[in-house]
Amino acid sequence: MTALSMESPAAYSAQLAQWARTLAQRFSECVDGIDPHRQAQLLAPWGSLQTSAGSAVRQSLLRHWVQDVCEAWPDLERLADPWTRLVLLPRDALMTHLCGLALARRPGALRCCLDAQVRADLRRTLGEYFDILVGLGQGGTALRVGASEWTTMHWSCLGYHDWAEELQPADSVLRRWVRLALSPTTLACMGVTTLAPADLTPRQAANQLRSRGWSWPC
Repeated sequence: MTALSMESPAAYSAQLAQWARTLAQRFSECVDGIDPHRQAQLLAPWGSLQTSAGSAVRQSLLRHWVQDVCEAWPDLERLADPWTRLVLLPRDALMTHLCGLALARRPGALRCCLDAQVRADLRRTLGEYFDILVGLGQGGTALRVGASEWTTMHWSCLGYHDWAEELQPADSVLRRWVRLALSPTTLACMGVTTLAPADLTPRQAANQLRSRGWSWPC
């Protein structure tokens, strides 16, 4: 039982209903939330579906694929843990949050000599949060050679692995839902990288973001 369910069962039921509605909305928009590389891999055998005439069939195929991959909806009661609510975010916000978590866990990253285009892309993705992350960067470990050219997708995929560290073994559905938004190739690479050692645990990094006014995850 959560604190909310014990204090106010009616409010808890209402919150569960709200989470269910948000998940339903996410599923209705699931095609837009799938990484383009994942979409291309799935649809490669049906090149004709890339045309506008095949749009409805393409969307139906992708929606069924999401159902098969995810197998089930997340347990609503697990969403009482704020850490799991990342799954409620649409793709753009999800990418921003994962990218931010990865950088907050490695506060020295933005002090490094990043490629100019990479820095510009990170600023565009993170928006107002970019300056928050720069402000966290005092004394952090510098990136190793090779990490200075990582794209926003690299950082978001690294952030996924950071986030997943704090999940429970039974949270495989949550992992699958979030992975849909990410490049499978980049995700695999970032799962084994040693070029950006972390200075903080994932939850310490999230606490740092919250202390600066970013309600992480949501």
